[in-house]
Amino acid sequence: MHEVICCPVCQGRARKELLTFPNDKYLRRLPTRADYTVRYAICTACGFVYQPQTMDEAEMAVLYGEKYRLSEPPSDYLRGNRCVALQVFSWIAERTGLRGPGRKVLDIGCATGMFLRPFTMAGWTAIGCDAASSWIEYGRREFGLDLRAEFFTKDSFPGEQFDLIVFSHVLEHVLDPAPILGAIREKLADGGFLFIGTPSILAPRRKLYPGLFGGDHVRLFSPRTIRAYLRRHGFQPVAVETHSPRGLRALAVKAERATEPDLRDRDDWGTIMALYRGLFSPSGASCLERNLAALVDRQEPVLEEVCRRFESCPYEARSEGTEPDNVLIRRRDGAANWLYGREGSRLRARLLLERARDRVAASDGPVLLRGFGLGHFAELLEAALRPSASLHIWEPDPAMLLTALRTRDLTNLVRSPRVTLHVGASVDFLETLASEKGGGPLRSLLDPQSPSTRDPFHEELPFLFKDQQPSGSAASHSAVCSAT
Repeated sequence: MHEVICCPVCQGRARKELLTFPNDKYLRRLPTRADYTVRYAICTACGFVYQPQTMDEAEMAVLYGEKYRLSEPPSDYLRGNRCVALQVFSWIAERTGLRGPGRKVLDIGCATGMFLRPFTMAGWTAIGCDAASSWIEYGRREFGLDLRAEFFTKDSFPGEQFDLIVFSHVLEHVLDPAPILGAIREKLADGGFLFIGTPSILAPRRKLYPGLFGGDHVRLFSPRTIRAYLRRHGFQPVAVETHSPRGLRALAVKAERATEPDLRDRDDWGTIMALYRGLFSPSGASCLERNLAALVDRQEPVLEEVCRRFESCPYEARSEGTEPDNVLIRRRDGAANWLYGREGSRLRARLLLERARDRVAASDGPVLLRGFGLGHFAELLEAALRPSASLHIWEPDPAMLLTALRTRDLTNLVRSPRVTLHVGASVDFLETLASEKGGGPLRSLLDPQSPSTRDPFHEELPFLFKDQQPSGSAASHSAVCSAT
């Protein structure tokens, strides 16, 4: 067994126990093992998730060289990975501009070499290596690929340089990736790219155990921690995306030097722990834990935003009776104001729905609600919409949404099949929404709170929406249906 003393991302030593699994199927394959328990910890400095005790080098050599895979690749594996391989090839080509022939690609941990096939079809020179010799033989025989049965080290492929190195779903398995990443830097040609695919701790929409968690996955990244990890090892990330169902995919180039992670942009360990308590221990879960677990069903992209560490949160939910009905906003200058004025969220939500009822009843396409607030108006609106309508809710400030998730049971809303949440400053989703219904315009509503506390694009957005005129006119204001 190998002990991990420091966080692999930020080198911090403080951590909390996240999850424990007592009878891991991968550890049971090791003949020298008596303890089959897998433990995961989370760093309280950066939010990175990893195993504090892992297999040692000898155990990993046995597992991946002899015990990890079947002797022949299953047909469903081959069928599924054909499609994934084409998607990865297209994604890489689009973002790098690299084209064959004359280019060289190396796939580390290539299995049957399936990911190399689209490259060879495009004229690339392709080489792969993997510890599982039987799958290497299959790829050579069936696909005619140049595959080597070996672990990748600094001594592999002497004198070779590659325009692209693929390191897909290997990083989470390796005992110590640092020497491999150092060797990859040496093998990358100037202007070359490293592609990494790896599961995401913030995209758990897959069989959780074994699957996302298991003895074979010794570390689990998020978009923020993969960027920090790459920088620590001398790479500059140029693209990081979450791609369901396989998790993260990242492109990086060689940086001039390694850099320490910037912990101003980090994951919040407490929120991630709440997410997994909600998933693994739903009975007795808190409001936040239930809401986070519910997001996994249909709103998984939201998790990346709400699991961010917020250095300070200006929002404080206040209750009237048994449920929060307003939010106190504390400003940096010491001033404070109520998000929903004196009326409160529930009263404003009912008033706005009455004023907008005709527009809501006439909507049979996408409706955009700007601002989530405490979610009262979103719930009323979702219930009042026609069956043919869909509801898109945009909350620019993740801290506002997290405040609602901590204080109200919103599981029914976020699980609704016609509700989609959009969280954060990006407005890329608006282009897709505006083109729905054959290019017809959107209907837009504001959560009933002061527009001055909402998104910074309030003045620009009305140009996209049905029956709205340039901002500043009376018609524009009434069409937005603000109840302020």
